[in-house]
Amino acid sequence: MPYKNKKDAADQKRRWRLSNPEKVSEYQRKYRENNPYKYADKRTKEQHKIKNSLQREKRKTILFEHLGNKCCKCGSTTNLELDHINPLLKTTRQSILSIGLERALKECDNIQLLCKECHNKKSQAQKKASFYLFYNMPLEEQEKWIEKFINHKGFIDRLDLLKTRMVYNSTGREQTPYEKH
Repeated sequence: MPYKNKKDAADQKRRWRLSNPEKVSEYQRKYRENNPYKYADKRTKEQHKIKNSLQREKRKTILFEHLGNKCCKCGSTTNLELDHINPLLKTTRQSILSIGLERALKECDNIQLLCKECHNKKSQAQKKASFYLFYNMPLEEQEKWIEKFINHKGFIDRLDLLKTRMVYNSTGREQTPYEKH
């Protein structure tokens, strides 16, 4: 008997499936046998990991070739890493290798290849510079930045640490860790 109300029809089907689990599983088995093309692409987690790692390697090779296959600073061709020239211009928080080749190639204007050593040097210099700039801000500015990031996960612990490290010299100005003697 056809139902005029779609909700009643759906409820009836649900009740039938719950009361006849053997018939449902038999029907599903036959359907899978008769439609193998729909299930041919089903993979195990391990197969997905292998496929994804192969795709990442392919993207990495293409990006490295596009960027010249050598470090921009020293010219080394070993231990190369992708680096954002200006981290503020990142379009996503995902790895550049996992966002897809088209999007990665669009972002290449802001990416450079650096060897591991040059990348570490640049990262350390950026951290020191931001640390120094923060400590040389007036206290009111520091408080504004702290309030701005207070709700961001991960920033709270770092900013609390920065607050506790603030030391004042005799003039009342914040003293940076680089000025301490």
